[in-house]
Amino acid sequence: MNAKASRRVLARTMAAKLLAEPDKRQHWVKLLAAYLMDHGMDDDVDLVINDIAHELYLQSGHLIVEVTSARELSGSTREELEAAAAEYLADHPPANGNGPAPTKPVEDLRGGGEPAEGPEPDIRKIVDSIPRGI
Repeated sequence: MNAKASRRVLARTMAAKLLAEPDKRQHWVKLLAAYLMDHGMDDDVDLVINDIAHELYLQSGHLIVEVTSARELSGSTREELEAAAAEYLADHPPANGNGPAPTKPVEDLRGGGEPAEGPEPDIRKIVDSIPRGI
């Protein structure tokens, strides 16, 4: 019976195979899955995948991801940044297809020494809302 290989060895080997033979990646992934199952390492799948991603980065110098669009928002005021964000969202809708992401709530700020104008609170309602008999 063969000894179980370490996760690091598996990751290095898989990364080398995936980089050398990208057209056979499905074959290599199936072999890895079979190996993990045969050696009782099926609980370590997430760890092995992360190790392979790290090895792919180390061996090829880049991560295997596609970035379709990324740019820094520009503007010196809040309004300019919000306008740039709105323009970006119009050009690049979120991947979930549900429209723009929810906006940040609007702040209702008051000065420290100036209470907000409004009716005086009803003291009787406040007293009645306090639980008793606990």
